[in-house]
Amino acid sequence: MHWINVCKLTKYHLKSLNESQKVYHIKDDVLIQEDVLHHRMHINITVEGSDTMKDWIYNSMILKNKEGIHKGFYEYTNECIKTYDLISKIKTHKNVTLSGYSLGAAAVVILLYVYLFHTTETLFDEQIIKINLFGCPRIGNKLFNERLHEMLNTRTDKLKIYIMNFKNSDDIVCDIPPKFMGYSKTFNHIVLKSNDKTTCCKITKQINDHDLNNYHSNLSSLLEQNSG
Repeated sequence: MHWINVCKLTKYHLKSLNESQKVYHIKDDVLIQEDVLHHRMHINITVEGSDTMKDWIYNSMILKNKEGIHKGFYEYTNECIKTYDLISKIKTHKNVTLSGYSLGAAAVVILLYVYLFHTTETLFDEQIIKINLFGCPRIGNKLFNERLHEMLNTRTDKLKIYIMNFKNSDDIVCDIPPKFMGYSKTFNHIVLKSNDKTTCCKITKQINDHDLNNYHSNLSSLLEQNSG
């Protein structure tokens, strides 16, 4: 497998963040968009972050299952997989983009894990999966992370995966659940420098840095700097 943790930052990543905002304005937990690019079927799957009381119940289910994964995040992901037939949709598209913010980002990582676990060969000569994570919490323990990385490194060369894991500099959600509960970071972060100069209290800054609008502002600024 050709797996790298980052790829070149472009306006495409800002578009994925826009989709993470758009999904809050629909009634579904998952936004699915399909189109044809150069005769290759493309699907864009965006998973919503916490929006309902049920979502916060999932967030609070902080114990890990036997695979070392946050129980609530796993149950939320499994519900999305069953409701929207996500594994089948990924399998049958040559180009796939998976995006998510907060709880949705955790769900995207677990969705990738489930897909890799059940997929040894793709239906295509080459399948490309792009992962865009924004404000992703810790998802599992060291064993889970090692198992996921092993699958990323050992699957067929026909599968190429590109991962962008964005974190606002002081986003508190990216550092929970805490390490003392056995949780650890899954992917390295691409740290976005915050433009918020109005907050002096540390905890307020940490909470504000998880705001989706702040992700949009900080990512836009970084793109402007790179283009300049």
